[in-house]
Amino acid sequence: MKLMVLRYEEKLTLKDLSQKLELTLNGVGEWEKGRIMPTEDNLKKIAKFFKMNISDLMGHNNQAGGGLMGTYIIVSDVKFIADYQTEFEVVVPPSTGEKGNINSVFEVNATIDPTSDPEFNLYIDKILSISITEVKGEVLSISKNLLLETAVISISNENHYANWEFTNKDIEVGTILTLDNDSGQWNEIENILLDKKILTISVGGQTNDDDFELVVLFDFSAEVIANPLD
Repeated sequence: MKLMVLRYEEKLTLKDLSQKLELTLNGVGEWEKGRIMPTEDNLKKIAKFFKMNISDLMGHNNQAGGGLMGTYIIVSDVKFIADYQTEFEVVVPPSTGEKGNINSVFEVNATIDPTSDPEFNLYIDKILSISITEVKGEVLSISKNLLLETAVISISNENHYANWEFTNKDIEVGTILTLDNDSGQWNEIENILLDKKILTISVGGQTNDDDFELVVLFDFSAEVIANPLD
């Protein structure tokens, strides 16, 4: 059985197939790698999905080598999108100093593990390239509209650092903070992901008022190319 060949013929990602079979992504990935064999019940499930009997399934495309492990001979690169998200909650209390002296400085941090994406984790030792496709922040909720006087958003690990600066930006529910690639920041994020280590996202700045709560969703996506044979 060449499970990966069958999947490619149906133009399915590994995630697509695992969902359609109602099985775990890691389990199906292990079958494709030839590390374990499916149980008889799972073989029946696979055969039913691909509309063939088990005998045909096990002998599928024998010219490429036969058997479950024979998949690799004709497999090309695997391409998928890795998505990462985290929410920041910013809480600035009322100022307690002299009247008119507003303290609205804030700073929050969060970490993301690149292996939290199942396909990234599955192919972590087989990755050939990573290309960032989008990086942004979105205001999900806010207790009152504000002016973001200054802010710095950064993504970093011990080896690489990318940052974006904002000044005098109106903030309300639905506001999008576009984190572009004008200074090569996306290249740094790609290098961070290639390190395959936990990264830190930091947001710090100052607004024109205090006594507010703000929730921002930060997310970025990357196109990843891996080769199961590499």
